Amino acid sequence: MRRGQLSLGRPKGGGLRILAPAKVNLFLAILGKRADGYHEIVSVVDIISLYDVLHVEEVDRDEIFVADREGVLEGGEGNSVYRAVKIVKERFGIGRGMRIHIDKGIPIGGGLGGSSTDAAQTLKVLNQLWRLGLSMEEMIDLGKEIGSDVPLFLYGAPCIVRGRGERVEPFDLPRLTYLVVYPGIPLSAGDVYGSLEGPQHGKDLPPRLEKGRLGLPLMLRNDLEPAAISLLPVIAEMKEEVNKSGAIGALLCGSGSSVFGIFKSRAQLEEARLEMERRGWYTFIARSLRRQAKPWRSRR
Repeated sequence: MRRGQLSLGRPKGGGLRILAPAKVNLFLAILGKRADGYHEIVSVVDIISLYDVLHVEEVDRDEIFVADREGVLEGGEGNSVYRAVKIVKERFGIGRGMRIHIDKGIPIGGGLGGSSTDAAQTLKVLNQLWRLGLSMEEMIDLGKEIGSDVPLFLYGAPCIVRGRGERVEPFDLPRLTYLVVYPGIPLSAGDVYGSLEGPQHGKDLPPRLEKGRLGLPLMLRNDLEPAAISLLPVIAEMKEEVNKSGAIGALLCGSGSSVFGIFKSRAQLEEARLEMERRGWYTFIARSLRRQAKPWRSRR
């Protein structure tokens, strides 16, 4: 289990250390498939205290270097952080380069938004380091070119997301405590969406939920669960065990493969964590993150 929070600061050797938080979807409805091939969604998202850590250093050379503990990350355009730097350099004619080392704390392929949050925090730090003066909406326009979840991480507070994820609206949520359970097996979001069966015409946000009047656990819903479970049946077992352990409710994280449970009792949470680890699953305790968000809506 990984606990605690790292602070933002300057690591030894110069540069910046940036926290990139994860997310959970408390409500995720698939409303249909769009003409551009993406799925139309509406989702309620909470930002949580589970992090990747980015070590960012500006260099004079015109290069983009991205690595993790295993070494240089391959893939170029397929790597979200690489793409974020490349888009900014090309769009604004920046001749300097960046070296970024990623310490992964967010499980890969767990539905927690690891690659998207890394890209979002990269855009934010480039906006500051290179004094681009980009507004939130301008960063959103760049972010949605990188990934559907990048806009919500740029906003960085509880929100409703619509469209394919590019439309973000503020939303009030209580501060919650989560147990995130990861089976050690990643799932590809593309595979999960590709496994959706039949036409998708789910219902939009219930009016009571949109007005903040539908509480837990009634709001918990994820239309991707059946598809994810069909690809990785252990998800159903994890969700059942989390529910049995005293959670207010449990749900698939995004497109999976992680599951989260919401707990009020610290004692029950700790007992649940031990039981999940006894079964061979990875566990993470996380809490809602809050910032003083200005009233703001992205363009529709």
